[in-house]
Amino acid sequence: MQISDLKNKIILGDSLSILRKLKTGSFDLVITSPPYFQQRDYGNGNVGIGNESTEEEYLENLLNVFAQCVRVTNENGVIVFNLGDKYINGGLAFLPYKFAIPKSRKSKLEKHYMKQFSLYIKGKLRVSE
Repeated sequence: MQISDLKNKIILGDSLSILRKLKTGSFDLVITSPPYFQQRDYGNGNVGIGNESTEEEYLENLLNVFAQCVRVTNENGVIVFNLGDKYINGGLAFLPYKFAIPKSRKSKLEKHYMKQFSLYIKGKLRVSE
């Protein structure tokens, strides 16, 4: 898929499948806000990210998409990955932290510190305060 094919267009489809078709280092900026875990009815027949039966499946699917976001972002690019949390049994599940810390090590992504909002820049990290 050529970048010119995507200019000024809305692409509807599975994000992982679409990302895999894109050339490495194609983008300066990737912004995404994946569906929350078992939190919303997105009208897709309960399939796809957010509808997994376990937190582990959800986090693994997010990691697969995030790894592709890293791949298609160029060396000076920025990824804004907004990941919300949810309450389970009266307490926060800490899903953003469960995603950021152990999963990033597993995938050999750069270490990064997770706050309420963070920007991952290949090889660097900027965290908003």
